[in-house]
Amino acid sequence: MSDLRLKKTSAQDIADYALMVEDTFLKFGVGIPPSSEIGRIISFGKEYSESLRIGTDQSSWGQDKYREIMSGVLQLQIIASVVKFAGHRPEIQPMLRKLMKGSVDPTSIEHSKAKDFMFELQMLSLLDSGKINSELKEPDIVFELQGQQYAMACKTLYKSNNQSRSLENQLRKAKRQISISGLHGVVALAIQFVVRDRRLFLSSSEPDFGRIVSSESERFLKRYEDVIFRTLGGTKIFGVLLLHTTLVQLESEKIFASAQYLLGRNLCSLQSQYMHVLNELEDKLLARRF
Repeated sequence: MSDLRLKKTSAQDIADYALMVEDTFLKFGVGIPPSSEIGRIISFGKEYSESLRIGTDQSSWGQDKYREIMSGVLQLQIIASVVKFAGHRPEIQPMLRKLMKGSVDPTSIEHSKAKDFMFELQMLSLLDSGKINSELKEPDIVFELQGQQYAMACKTLYKSNNQSRSLENQLRKAKRQISISGLHGVVALAIQFVVRDRRLFLSSSEPDFGRIVSSESERFLKRYEDVIFRTLGGTKIFGVLLLHTTLVQLESEKIFASAQYLLGRNLCSLQSQYMHVLNELEDKLLARRF
């Protein structure tokens, strides 16, 4: 199972994202220092959307400036999506406070608890979009399908000098978490920090970009498939979901588009009862709205 979702982003979208994030934090009494990363992202969104509105000349931008702008748009898009989702949850205030604890920059390889938690919220929002009942609960998420509860352990992967060992350590943690929960389940991995040094793309068209991001995700899975199956096979874990979140500027339309590429693999036999659960989970996630 694999799926690519693109969401095009206009100048007005960027302004709306910045205001929505700011208003949500203020509404629930969570202060945003202007010097904090989220404070800087909000300021960036307001300023950049205004520059687009008045038609600022971008022809003189160098590669570093272009990358900085695209990084800011991607950060704002992801934060806005998880904050919008969190706004419907009763436990929103502690969620927002967690997002303030460290970097949330999706283009930086810096490890942070805020970034890890943001991925949990991303997966929770995907489940919610697929109309799957779910909640933040050990191991990370508990969701319900076919009248039964299942566990999801979410792990954000970071660059390492020994990527195989780092991945195996994360998988072992996930396996231990799911084992303690007493439930069968799946492991979700955020792979955008490890699949490529350059995570922001300029592509000629949507199909061209789709080929790039899918091939990189498939390449990651093929390279580490043995580690995944060796570590998680024969346990209560019946599947793995890989999520790659990035941003692209489509040359054909001269517009930014945020992208989510979801890739799934089963760890159970085709005859297993959990294969039916995994198939339903994948079908619902594929049917979700971005």
